[in-house]
Amino acid sequence: MKKSRVKIGWIGHVLTLLAVIIFLAGCIIIGYVAWILSTSVSIQKFQSGTLILTYIVIGIGFALFFTGLVGWVAGASETACIIRLFIVMVVVTITSAVGGVLTLQISRIEMEDILRFVWMEVNQSTRNLIQNSLNCCGFKGPREFADNNYHMDTSCYNIDRGERILKQKSCSGEMRSWLDDNRTTWVSLIIALLGLQILSVITASLSLHSLAKKSKSRRNESRSSSNRHLYDESDNISEAFRDSL
Repeated sequence: MKKSRVKIGWIGHVLTLLAVIIFLAGCIIIGYVAWILSTSVSIQKFQSGTLILTYIVIGIGFALFFTGLVGWVAGASETACIIRLFIVMVVVTITSAVGGVLTLQISRIEMEDILRFVWMEVNQSTRNLIQNSLNCCGFKGPREFADNNYHMDTSCYNIDRGERILKQKSCSGEMRSWLDDNRTTWVSLIIALLGLQILSVITASLSLHSLAKKSKSRRNESRSSSNRHLYDESDNISEAFRDSL
């Protein structure tokens, strides 16, 4: 007789849901970076090894993508070895994130440097969005366009009664102000993503515990059933022997 597979019940559905959210977060990051690369970066520049921030973001995106995919399969299949693999991948992702933050602290990299990397590596559409949203022009202000041959987009201008007025504020200062003013929002998003991964580890651990408990119960039931079957067979043999006498 074919044995039925052990099920973990509602915990498996929760694990699948959490893994799908992580998977979608990875897809969003990968999709955005792919759009930036396809509109602003050549293959030679991407292979040059100078786009440090881009490589880091791509790594985070793929880590979330594959972790979520494995967790999705683990929750759907309810297989112990895949659930263990999911736990290892999530723990490695969390450890890498914490290590990255500590590296930034030890290296004493300033927010200004990070923002400059962001500005240099994003595409023009993203810069235009920042300039329109924060009412600024250029990373260091409109004077940076006088020192090079970069094109000054129309997002550097305000239109007042048909007259174009050049924005004077630098986007570096405005981005820092935005980060300071909205610190609660972006810190909450980071904590939520970290908490989601920790909750996934807890849920996966509970799934393993449930699988082990039900498997043990199934083995005990099978052993009891075998013992009862042997006991019944011995009774039948004894009765047959007595009848033959």
